Amino acid sequence: MYKLLDKLVPEGMAKGIALQTPFRDFISMSGGVFNETMAEGLVTYLSDGKGGMRKIFSQIPKAIKGIGPLMKSI
Repeated sequence: MYKLLDKLVPEGMAKGIALQTPFRDFISMSGGVFNETMAEGLVTYLSDGKGGMRKIFSQIPKAIKGIGPLMKSI
């Protein structure tokens, strides 16, 4: 997960925060874009991979709807 975030997040303070923030905090910081089901799916995927991506992908439509309100709040 660290390697993925290291590649995706630009340099600077945001990168430092992203690399040190626990998954549970991403839920509250994302305004619901990254939700509990997605976090559970990510942990499942990183642990054994069985069904984790299914949980994540099932939440993508909901996450897309939440991106607009999140961007307005930033």
